[in-house]
Amino acid sequence: MKKFIQLFSLLLLSNFALAQDPFFSQYSVSTMTLNPALVGSHMQAENKFSFISRNQWWGSGAQSYLTNSMSYEGHVLSNLTNKFNHLSLGLMMLNENSNGGVLNNNYFSAALSNQTQITEKIVLKLAISGTYSNRMLNLSNSTFQSQFGSFGFMNTASNYDPVAATSPSYIEMNTGFAMEYSSSYIDYEWGGAIFHASKPKLGFYDNTKYEIDPRGVAHGALTIRPNKNGAFIFSGNWQVQAQKQLFTIGGGYTFNVGDSANHQLSIGICDRINESIYPFASLKVNSFVIGLSYDVTTAKNKTSFSSLNSSEASIVWEFGKQKKK
Repeated sequence: MKKFIQLFSLLLLSNFALAQDPFFSQYSVSTMTLNPALVGSHMQAENKFSFISRNQWWGSGAQSYLTNSMSYEGHVLSNLTNKFNHLSLGLMMLNENSNGGVLNNNYFSAALSNQTQITEKIVLKLAISGTYSNRMLNLSNSTFQSQFGSFGFMNTASNYDPVAATSPSYIEMNTGFAMEYSSSYIDYEWGGAIFHASKPKLGFYDNTKYEIDPRGVAHGALTIRPNKNGAFIFSGNWQVQAQKQLFTIGGGYTFNVGDSANHQLSIGICDRINESIYPFASLKVNSFVIGLSYDVTTAKNKTSFSSLNSSEASIVWEFGKQKKK
């Protein structure tokens, strides 16, 4: 039965990998996978390092999806007296490991984002990014019940399919934009991005390379500050790639812990429609922010196993010269 679950999971993984890019519940931490135009935004210092780790479907009875991402954002050209006008550089390394190491995806991305103040309260953000992706298929870690011998079907380490390349790769271009409005009491931002805009091709067989479907993203956020000690934050995003759509909406409250804005606690809840509901919390201590979220699956595939849950942890560190407020 265990071997059957592994094989079934691999088949699901193949369809999942073709239809959907990696995603995070704490999407505001992973700006380069949401919209490269957000690189360098909302930073209080000139540099930012982010790490986020997602363990998806760890209660499924089979191997889970493990996704880890490290990214750097920095202001290449900036005006320290104006927090809006600057050119920012983003770098990201992302690894996605699934089904006990059978499929391993690696992404290396670089982005340039330019923010220009249009009026006193409105900022335009434009960006372009490039990604090198490498997918490694390790068939030695898989078991197939597809070989027919003298004693019937057998468990083997390979089904002897003519896999031409166990480590295919591609290079692609992505683009994005965003508009930000800021005032004393209300901020809002909206934007969009297109990933795989250059339509790269990928495949494990020489004669069956497929064109990767573009992924479109639309997102928005609203911040309301009723007083100097707290703020209500509402956000959402819609992502579509091939036949797969993800629509997430949620909100939370951020408040000062003590009398200093350098210590803040944020709590809230999000709903990824028809897929999962997840509460989240983050704690800011000076230049560090630690975040946690826990996805409770609400989709129909929850009935396949006793539980299908996901969890994420993130760390953000801003360093360097502080921006003037």
